[in-house]
Amino acid sequence: MRSICLLTISLLYIGKLFSQTMSIDIEATNPEKINLTSKINTAIYGLDLSGNIVLSNTESFAKIILIDEFGKEYLIQEFFYPLYRPGQYKIKGCEEIDLIKGIIPSKIKIVSKNTNILIEKLKYCLNANDSLSKYSISTDSQIQSKIIMLNQNLIDEGFLWRAESNEYNKYYSYRNIEYPDTINTYGFEYYSFGIFSPVSESEVSKYKNKAKSSNYVDEFDWRYRHGAMNPGSPYYDSEGMDYANGSYIPNGWMTKIHCQYGNNGAPWERCGNGCFLFGPINATEARMNLYYNQHLNYDLSEQDAMDCNPYNPGNCYVKGYTSLVLKYIKNFGVVDENCFPYINDTTQCSEKCTNPAHKIKIENYFNIYSPTEEEIEIKHIIIHHIFVLIKQNLCSNLRTCC
Repeated sequence: MRSICLLTISLLYIGKLFSQTMSIDIEATNPEKINLTSKINTAIYGLDLSGNIVLSNTESFAKIILIDEFGKEYLIQEFFYPLYRPGQYKIKGCEEIDLIKGIIPSKIKIVSKNTNILIEKLKYCLNANDSLSKYSISTDSQIQSKIIMLNQNLIDEGFLWRAESNEYNKYYSYRNIEYPDTINTYGFEYYSFGIFSPVSESEVSKYKNKAKSSNYVDEFDWRYRHGAMNPGSPYYDSEGMDYANGSYIPNGWMTKIHCQYGNNGAPWERCGNGCFLFGPINATEARMNLYYNQHLNYDLSEQDAMDCNPYNPGNCYVKGYTSLVLKYIKNFGVVDENCFPYINDTTQCSEKCTNPAHKIKIENYFNIYSPTEEEIEIKHIIIHHIFVLIKQNLCSNLRTCC
């Protein structure tokens, strides 16, 4: 009797090591966090989430993420256009299954837009020898399948760019450093080559056809207003030219091109992601010229907008947000370059001079978030508000873009 009793206990113990299934049955909102700490309080070695998702349109996206006890994130599954067209799909498995090895789960986070999501069941295993852990499709295989599917859809939908998997986008924890999970990247983190756009060429053609019937001119360039690029014009700026390829090039109402690399003897590649600073700063300089109808050509400080900015817009190492640079200029003002020169690196705000020659503020700014704004509206904004800063938050580690 004693041996039989011990055998029974042993079987029960072994059984607890293998797959467990948890019914969830929850319709996810945005954002949604499913707490797991009260249900799973031990390490797991595999995971399989099941459910359904409906993507309403091409702007729909969803990221389903597992968070462990230390706050590290693992991608369960993601949906975005053009990887998935609008429609209904199954939620199944876990993309980063290879990383679910002995972690203690804390919660599942779901971030989405324009979707209907139903999470039904969560299956997990407590032993590395369980079939859920041993025989699941590897993370590498799932990523490769995703890239193949994405590239095929890019071809079918008429996009001009292609995707690849590399060391910088392989895992969600790498990608999430640059692309916050609340942003729909439209797959930019997988960009390999070509002309990236969140909108296919066929959709762009629709906007172009609409624009043909508008009252706006086909081309408009503020550099040429009032003959500012014509040497015979009183508005021609002979001092604000750039030197390139052996000759001087006029800039019209724009200020000189600013270099964000190698300043003040800094290594060329050091801190090369400052485009989010140079865009709004240079636009502010040119806006000053046009507002006062004369070539003031102020040279304003990108360093000030980065190192003295209380809104933490980012820095030239990790990139950042033009909107927070503009917010700083509006509320605090930005000093001139001589007061706080750009050094191609971060430094202390205390390095800024105490008596700047200029400190410029702007009255206001506004954001355009939709990637599918019609060409007519973009033309209206450029003509009436002078500048549109095209800000890409979707840059890979290998590239700088604005």
